[in-house]
Amino acid sequence: MKKMMVLLALLSGVGSGTLHAETLQQNRALCASCHGAQGEGNQTLAAPRLAGQDATYLLHQLQSFKAGKRGYHPDDQAGNRMRAVAQNLSDADITQLATQFAGMTVARKVSETKVGRDQYSSTCMSCHGQYAQGYAQLQSPNLNILAPWYLSAQIDAYNKGWRGTADNQDLPALMMRTIASHISTQKELNEVIDYIGGLSVPVGR
Repeated sequence: MKKMMVLLALLSGVGSGTLHAETLQQNRALCASCHGAQGEGNQTLAAPRLAGQDATYLLHQLQSFKAGKRGYHPDDQAGNRMRAVAQNLSDADITQLATQFAGMTVARKVSETKVGRDQYSSTCMSCHGQYAQGYAQLQSPNLNILAPWYLSAQIDAYNKGWRGTADNQDLPALMMRTIASHISTQKELNEVIDYIGGLSVPVGR
């Protein structure tokens, strides 16, 4: 009888593991439908690159979508879609997806422009780092890997109040909304984004 109970327990664990693997595969396929099979992003769908982004940042953003702290504004169509997706993810799903995408890599074309250095240094560097690599402890993403269209769209979202309003109680987003207001013209924003595009983290750092 004891051997039978042990066998049933083992079989139950195998079944649970298979089911978990299937769920992860389904979640990955769902993410890929917008963000690409390699997490490379898709401008047409306003889906950013996820591959290589900091896991802590991805975890926080997925949790924010699920809690309604991001994707809450009715005009934020991309955010609304992502919020709907996150509603169906468990905490374990969110952790695994964040970890997997953080471990992926995608080739990136690096620009050589240095225009926007001063604006970046005074506005962005304290939170995102010298090389725009981001800091997990500050919940600041790696800007270095993100496409110019996405960076521009997110600054616009902050300025419109689609992200970072006080009633949604997301402190990093609230702080970023204040910072976004310091970039007053599209020309300044383009210069900062061009400068970020020319940054790369030195080997060994």
